[in-house]
Amino acid sequence: GRVAVWVPYSRRAEWADVTPVPQGDDGDGVVAIDYTPRFRETMDYFRAVMRSGEKSERALELCADAVSLNMANYVAWWYRRQVLFALGKDLRQELHWMITKVLGCPKNYQVWFHRRSLLEQLSGSLSSGGCAE
Repeated sequence: GRVAVWVPYSRRAEWADVTPVPQGDDGDGVVAIDYTPRFRETMDYFRAVMRSGEKSERALELCADAVSLNMANYVAWWYRRQVLFALGKDLRQELHWMITKVLGCPKNYQVWFHRRSLLEQLSGSLSSGGCAE
């Protein structure tokens, strides 16, 4: 099969309107963390999207990239939920999407908390007479 090649956000036309927000490491720390270029760029764009409050399909994809790079990133999971809810996404599809995340990281609290939050949202929609679609 074909292997997907990651294209930096800075080279994607659909991200040209976003100015990345660096982490702000000033070099005065005890130990500098040597992030991969992909991690650094993804998180710089993630911070920019969060700062602007953007809730869009591309923000949802960016959140997926952020959590794939660090499954324990609580903020990325939280923002993903905010985007899902704002876009009115089918939460059952999200539950299906995250099955591989749960199986790949069964002891990760953030993954399970995300799942629980989705189930609570679905339960609330159903019990209030709303449609969970």
